[in-house]
Amino acid sequence: MFEEALKTLSEDKTSGASELVQRAVAVAVRFSGKVPRERLAQGLLEARPDMAPIINLALEIRKGGEPAEVAEAFSHLLKKWFMRAVKETAKALEGYRSVMTYSRSGTVLAALLHLKGRGKDLKVLLTEGRPGLEGARLARELAEAGFEVTLGTDAEAGLLLKEAEAVVVGADAVGPEEFYNKVGTRALALLAREEGLPFLVAASRDKLLSREGLRFYRVKEMDPKEVAHLPGVRVLNLYFEPTPLYLVTRLLGV
Repeated sequence: MFEEALKTLSEDKTSGASELVQRAVAVAVRFSGKVPRERLAQGLLEARPDMAPIINLALEIRKGGEPAEVAEAFSHLLKKWFMRAVKETAKALEGYRSVMTYSRSGTVLAALLHLKGRGKDLKVLLTEGRPGLEGARLARELAEAGFEVTLGTDAEAGLLLKEAEAVVVGADAVGPEEFYNKVGTRALALLAREEGLPFLVAASRDKLLSREGLRFYRVKEMDPKEVAHLPGVRVLNLYFEPTPLYLVTRLLGV
C-alpha cells in the first residue's frame, strides 16, 4: 500500500507543486506509525526529488516526532505561505491589463482568480506546455472562470509576448542562484528581457531549498515516448530546468 501510494505520487504529471505536496502530506499522515519514520521520509524523497516542498516535508519528518503531527503542522504552514504568495502575486498583477504565464502554477491560478473576484479583468496568454499540456489545461480553467484567454503553441511564445505587459510563472524549487520550473521557462525569461517585460515568479516559502535540500533535488528524465518514439534516436524528455534568478524582476511570496 505504501509503495503504491508513492508510485501514484511519483507518476503524477499534471498536478502543480501545491497540489502534489498536499498529496505527500496525506501519504505521511496515512502511513504514520505504520511505516518507520526514516523509510517514510526516504520514500517521499525518492518519489518526488523534483519537488522542493516534498523534500522539505521529508527533511522535517527526518528530524523526529510523530510523522502525522509533523506533516499536519507542515500542512498548516503551507496554507499560510500559499495565501501569502497568492495575495502578493495578485497585488503585483493589479496594474496590468494582460499577462503571459507558462505551464500551470496553482499559485498563479489562485492569484488570477483572486483578482477576478475583486472585479479585475485580465487578458491571459499561454502556450500549450508540451508534452503534458498543462498550459492548455490552465487555459480551459481560466476561460471557464470568465477570463479572456489566448492559447498558442510553445513555439509561439515570442509572438504571444507581443500582446503581454508582464510575464508571471510559478516555481517548483528556488535555490540561492536559480529557480526550477517547466522546461521552456528560461527561454521565456530571456524573451521577456528582450521585450523589456517584467518577469515575475510566484513561489511560496515551501519552495525554498536549503543547501541540505539542494543535495536531494534532481530533475528526472521522463518517458521519451511522451515526446516521440523514434528507433535509433535518443529522445530527451525533461519536465524541469533551472532559470537564473538574475533574469527575474520580482520573486513573490518568499
